[in-house]
Amino acid sequence: MTPRRMALAVLVLAAAVGLGASATATARYPMESMWYVVNSDASVRSFIRNARHVTIVAPHALRVDAQGAVTGRVSAALLRVAREGGIRVMPVVTQPGFDRAVLNRLLHDPAARARAASEMARLCAAERFWGMQFDFEHIHVDDRDAFTGFYREAARALHGSGCVASAAVVPRTSATGGASPYHQWMHTLWRGAYDYRALADAGDFLTLMAYDQHTRYTPPGPVAGLDWVESTVKYLLAEGVPPGKVLLGVPAYSRAWSAVPTEPGEAPTAGLWAAGLTHGQAVRLMVEHGAAPRWDARSRSYSAVWQTDGVNEHLALEDARTFRSRLALVRRYGLRGFSAWRMGHEDPGVWKVLRFQALRGR
Repeated sequence: MTPRRMALAVLVLAAAVGLGASATATARYPMESMWYVVNSDASVRSFIRNARHVTIVAPHALRVDAQGAVTGRVSAALLRVAREGGIRVMPVVTQPGFDRAVLNRLLHDPAARARAASEMARLCAAERFWGMQFDFEHIHVDDRDAFTGFYREAARALHGSGCVASAAVVPRTSATGGASPYHQWMHTLWRGAYDYRALADAGDFLTLMAYDQHTRYTPPGPVAGLDWVESTVKYLLAEGVPPGKVLLGVPAYSRAWSAVPTEPGEAPTAGLWAAGLTHGQAVRLMVEHGAAPRWDARSRSYSAVWQTDGVNEHLALEDARTFRSRLALVRRYGLRGFSAWRMGHEDPGVWKVLRFQALRGR
């Protein structure tokens, strides 16, 4: 979506829903309701329609390169609507494409780190953002201390500009990663580089991205089974992170697995193909194949299986019921709130859950 189209869409939808200064979600909600927004029609429409249930909007909009230059922007129209609704704006900063080589060069160049921290602080103050969130992924475990140092420097600069600093962290349940080659690979390149306690101490809060339990690299299974999610929360808190500094990351997307697609004439490769789906896409897929979701009480998740020409295909479904179970976990552990990835993918029933949440309180 072009900036012009986004601006027009935001303004038209804002007028349609009558969002104004009186609809201040921040004052009404008993827990943080943070939602990520990307540059798509569906994501922007969802934000505008449901802004009254959002306390923090996090546009996935900013990038930092190996030299520390920060680029990107948040739509001015989106900012205007958020401010009229009393919604705090916290853009997400990441390295392009989660490129590990780019981040490695940045982390080990003191001048580039200083430039990035300075530019983030300047931009945050100039644009009157509430703060910024780091979402740096695909970090080698050997860069753990360098990443912590970079975040500490950036958080200090952001605080100096009157802004809040937060970090999104990949979940884990142990200090070593596990025995299998897959779990060791995940620990080395994705999970092990986050010093939870040090990051929490340096900034204002963490988002625990407690999803992608099963991915295209794994056999089919829940996107975020509640038993696994709870184990990641327990580990984070045991590392010394205060509950009041934790937002529980929840998935708004579903995931489907099928045989690996190939180009005509090519030999198939071993493995599964998996893709993230919106709730609407997931429901349409089940209807198309005449499949019904099955509820698993242990993981508190839905799954569906059907056959295409004798080959099993799988779906992990996220909906309002699975979302509600995450909110119960937030309350059980006294967490600050939740962060949802991402607007435009969610079951519309989620917003009824949040309306009830606003009424009943914690």
